[in-house]
Amino acid sequence: MNLIDGIKKILDHNGILCLGSGFSTGGKNFNGQNMKTGAELSRAICRNLGIKESDNLSISSQRYIEDPKCKKSLAEFIEFLSKELVCTEISQDQKIIANLPWKRIYTTNYDNSFELASEECGYIRSSITITNKRYKPGRQLEQAIVHINGSILNLNEESFYDEFKITDENYTKAGLLESSWKKMFDSDFISAECIFFIGYSLQYDQELVRHIANLGIKHKCFFIDRDFDDDDKEMGSQSFFYGNGFISRCEKTWLCRTFWF
Repeated sequence: MNLIDGIKKILDHNGILCLGSGFSTGGKNFNGQNMKTGAELSRAICRNLGIKESDNLSISSQRYIEDPKCKKSLAEFIEFLSKELVCTEISQDQKIIANLPWKRIYTTNYDNSFELASEECGYIRSSITITNKRYKPGRQLEQAIVHINGSILNLNEESFYDEFKITDENYTKAGLLESSWKKMFDSDFISAECIFFIGYSLQYDQELVRHIANLGIKHKCFFIDRDFDDDDKEMGSQSFFYGNGFISRCEKTWLCRTFWF
């Protein structure tokens, strides 16, 4: 399957989208800064704490609320994260991606960039956090945005421990693969005609990456990113980049489909 064929399958409502932090970097946050990747957010946390910078987000987050030398509280951390992770402005590229009729969207991101992009395109998509026990299958799931690690839109002092997977301690709790959402996740990936990973690094969420690799879907996976990662080769997937015209090809394919129909 080539890239154009994959885009056509998206337009037929047969594509699944998986988002990593690379997707969000096109937008701006509450502080008017570009949205950050996980490593960049970790370094921002360290600067806020006045400690040596680290790319390890889970450890930096753990130190923010538990290291007595830092003298910070959970309330302060939530306020910091809200300013960093609430997206207030999105890019044209993000709108083009959000305007595609995805069957479902799965994201490891905490931010609301895809929700905002969807709203600006006229889509009303349900935003769901799988680790929250209040959510049950049966809601409006068509084209839903499923947050695997938690959502900034739901973050408070209670939900931080229940559903927001950012510290080492939180990552040890049950996640997608132990939740009631696993069946839908597996079904989506197996039945979809194409799966696009945008801004998604295979270096993180290793348990989830191994699970996806074992589903036997490598032949229909596409990785869209600004930089090529050798780990993508191990997935045996098709690999393309923003720089190779993914956005422009989406626009051209959409226009051709609109013209013919």
